[in-house]
Amino acid sequence: MTTATDNSMPMPDWADEKTRNAAMKALATCEMPEDFSQADLVPVTIFSSLFAEWMFKDKDLLLHVFPRAGEKDQWYPESYSAGNYIPGRREEKSLVSFPDNISDLLKESADKTWMGSVAIEHIEELGAYSLQFQGAKNTVNTVGADKFVDKFCEELDRLLG
Repeated sequence: MTTATDNSMPMPDWADEKTRNAAMKALATCEMPEDFSQADLVPVTIFSSLFAEWMFKDKDLLLHVFPRAGEKDQWYPESYSAGNYIPGRREEKSLVSFPDNISDLLKESADKTWMGSVAIEHIEELGAYSLQFQGAKNTVNTVGADKFVDKFCEELDRLLG
């Protein structure tokens, strides 16, 4: 599983600014199918040790968690300025990383908030993790998606603190 935000691959580390600009211009000229739309992920920015974003896909809840480098590390969306693409916070690797035992903490947080199956994958280039709460639609609809995600992130933030 990779990030669910787009169909492109991340720009390699060796790509200089000129290469990045050329790639972005080339992508901008690509025609997308009429039914194509970028996934709208809901950002979660209220926790001290992590950022997150989530969405429903079919019957599963997809969640991406990112390490947060303190209060000054702010969430911001991707944007364009004077024709230049400015990557969003979710597209850049943080200066900090999750602790080595983050997989255990993710599993523990999931166990305390969800009784079903969870797929967890590391997104190395971002230092982030992708979680897929499988078959969560009925449970999440019962308690509310925001509350479900907040409870998971609250538990993970507590374990990271």
